[in-house]
Amino acid sequence: MTAKSWIIFRLRMAGTVLAAAAFLTGPAPMAKAAAATVLPVPELQDASIRLSRVTGLYLRDAAGKPWHPVAAPADVKATVLIFALSDCPNANRITPSLSRLAKDYAERGVRFFRVLSEPDLTPEKAAEHGGEFDCGFPTLLDRGMELAAAVGASVTPEAAILVPPGYLAYRGRIDDRFTAPGKGRAEPEREDLRLALDAILAGSPAPEPITKALGCYLPDAGSAAKAPLPDQVTWNEHIAPIMHQHCASCHRPDEVGPFPLLTAAQTAKRAKQISEAVSSRQMPPWHADRESPAFVNDRRLPDRDIALIEKWLNQGTPEGDGTLAPPPPVFPDTLQISNPDLALTMPEAYPVPAEGRDEYRNFVFPLGLTEDKWVRSIELRPSARAVVHHVLVFLDTTGDAVKRDAQDPKPGYRGIINAGQQFLVAWAPGAGALTLPPDLAWHFPKGSSLVLQTHLHPSGKAEEETSTVRVKFAPGPPPFTYTTIQLPPVFSILRGLEIPPGEKEYAIRDSFVMPVDAMAFACGAHAHMLGRRMNLTATLPDGTQRILLRISDWDFAWQEQYLYTDRIPLPKGTRLDSEIVWDNSRDNPRNPTLPPVLVRWGEQTLDEMGSTVVAVIPKNAEDNEVLSKAIEEHIADQLVDLGTGKTTGPLPHGLSRAVDLLKGAAKFLDANHDGVIDDTERLPLRSTVIGMGIPKAMRGSSP
Repeated sequence: MTAKSWIIFRLRMAGTVLAAAAFLTGPAPMAKAAAATVLPVPELQDASIRLSRVTGLYLRDAAGKPWHPVAAPADVKATVLIFALSDCPNANRITPSLSRLAKDYAERGVRFFRVLSEPDLTPEKAAEHGGEFDCGFPTLLDRGMELAAAVGASVTPEAAILVPPGYLAYRGRIDDRFTAPGKGRAEPEREDLRLALDAILAGSPAPEPITKALGCYLPDAGSAAKAPLPDQVTWNEHIAPIMHQHCASCHRPDEVGPFPLLTAAQTAKRAKQISEAVSSRQMPPWHADRESPAFVNDRRLPDRDIALIEKWLNQGTPEGDGTLAPPPPVFPDTLQISNPDLALTMPEAYPVPAEGRDEYRNFVFPLGLTEDKWVRSIELRPSARAVVHHVLVFLDTTGDAVKRDAQDPKPGYRGIINAGQQFLVAWAPGAGALTLPPDLAWHFPKGSSLVLQTHLHPSGKAEEETSTVRVKFAPGPPPFTYTTIQLPPVFSILRGLEIPPGEKEYAIRDSFVMPVDAMAFACGAHAHMLGRRMNLTATLPDGTQRILLRISDWDFAWQEQYLYTDRIPLPKGTRLDSEIVWDNSRDNPRNPTLPPVLVRWGEQTLDEMGSTVVAVIPKNAEDNEVLSKAIEEHIADQLVDLGTGKTTGPLPHGLSRAVDLLKGAAKFLDANHDGVIDDTERLPLRSTVIGMGIPKAMRGSSP
C-alpha cells in the first residue's frame, strides 16, 4: 500500500469518531445567492436560530390561558408579534389600526399576538389594559422577557413576523406615523408591516427585513430575573414551563433520559434529586464555561428557575390550579422534524449481541433524488439507544456504499468510509434535529446516499437496531458557504499523542492564522474519557483576545454543538490558539482504567484523541479557496513536522509507516546534508504532501 493510501486509510478511520456539532463539518459547497423568506441579515439570522429552538415557551394571556407564539398550527402561514407596553402612548394609540390589520389578514393564514413584555405586569392589570385597548387578538404576558429577547425587540410598538418553523422574517416598525414617543402624523405614508406581510405571503422576502421602530424602550431583560419569587410556587404555573422548556426533550418516553418529567406526579417524585442536579449545574447538561461567548442553544437554567424549583420542593411540590397548566411540548413521532421532505427507515433490523466488542457498522440509505437538492435539517433516530453510542452521517455520491451494502449479507457493511464520502453531521444521546442557520445548507446531488456509521456497544442484553432518518430541504442554494478549522487537525493524530499513567496535565496545543476575513458562527470540541479541558481563543490583529470556547470540565457523555448568539468577526491576521488537556490520574473521576495505564491515540473509547473546531463564513465567496488552501497547508506542515522529527511520539499503525516514507523523502530533500530541514528545504516537502492530496483527504472531500 502506498504512503498516500495508508494515510488516507488511517485518517478516514479517525473521522469515524467525531461526535461534534452539526455545523462543524466542511467545507460546505459554494452556492449562488437565492431569494428566501429569511434574508442573510445577521440580526435576523441570530433571532431565527433562537426562535427555531424555542419548544416549551408558552406565554399566558390575562385569563391564564397558555399560548405558544412560535409553534404555529399547520394552517398558519405567518405569525405577527406586536410588542407593547401597557403605558406606552404610541403602542396604545395604534391599537385600532392593528385591529383592522389583523382582520385583513386573518383569512390569509396570519395570526396576531400583542406581547406585553413587562416583568411587573400582573394578569389583573393586563386584563384591565386589554379592556381599555381591545385589539381583537390575544394579548400575551412576556414577564420573563424571553420572547422579546429571542426576537431582539427593544422598543414599543415593534412588530416581528415569524414564519414556520420559527424563523424571523421581519422586525421593526408597523408604519411611519410616529416621529417620537406620543408624537406623529395622523396617517402613515408607508405601512411597513403590511408591505412585509404581502411580500412574505407571496413567497418573497420582506422589502426591508429590518426597520427602526420609534416608541418606548422595553425594560432591561435583567429586571425580570431580579423580580421577587411568587409567594406560592406551583407545578402548573411555574415548574411545568421550566420542565417543558429545558428537560422534556430528553426526559420523555423512549428518550435518553432515565425517567420522564412531563407531569406533576413524575416531577414531584424526583423533586429532591432534580433540585440537587440543577443547583450543582449537573443538569441540564452544558459544559461551556461562562467565560465563553453567549450561545443560542445554551441549556443552562437561569438562577431564577433554579430558585423556583427549590422553593417548590420546600413547599411540598403543590400542583396548583389545573386551568393554568400549559399543554406538554409536542414531539411528533418522538422526532422534531414533523413534516420531512424525506423519511427513511432501515428495511431490516441489525442484531446487536448482549456482549462482545464494540462495533462500527455502516447503514446505507439511498435517497432516490432525481435532481440536486439543498438540505437545511437532518434528524436521525436510533431505535435501540441503549446500544448506540454515537452515529456519524456521511453523504456518498460515488455509489460505493450501495455496492458494499449489497455485498454484505447483514444490514449495512463493516469497514472504513472512503475518501469520496463527505461527513455531514453527528448524533449523540440527547441530540435533536441538526439544523444549519437559515443562510446555509448542505448540497445533496442527485443519486446520492446517506451512510450512517453507527458505533454500537453491547448493553448486557440482545438488541435490534433500526435507524430512522428525516430530512428537510432548503428552498434553494444558500447565499453563503462555510468551512471549518480543526485544531489540532484530525483530532491530534499527527501529534504523537501518548499520555503516561498518573499524568494530570498532558497538553497539546496548536495555532492557525486566518488568511482572510471571516465570521465564526459555531464551535465545538472532542476528546474521550481522559479529556479534561479545552480552550480555543482568538487574538485579533490589534492584540485583542477573545475566548471562542472554554470547557474546564469535559464530559465524554455529553458532546455539544455550540452556536454563537452573535457571529464573531475574525479579521485577516487573527491567530487561533487551541489547547487540549488530558488527565490520566486517579483524581480524574472519569478515568475508565484504575490503576491508570499508558494511553495513546486511537478510535476506541479507551484510547484518546482531541481537538477544538470552529465553523466560519468567509466575508467574500472567493476567499473560500484561499482559506481551504491555508488549512491544507497547515495539515501538510504537521505531516512535515513528523517527517523531519520536529514532532515525535508514537503514531497509529499504518500512519507510522507512511511517516517513515516521509522521513526518507526529508533526507532526500536535505540538500546540504546537515540533518536539518530549513525553510527552503521544507517547501518542496510540503508541496509533495499537498500534491499527493493527503491534506484534502484528511479534511474530508466535498461533492
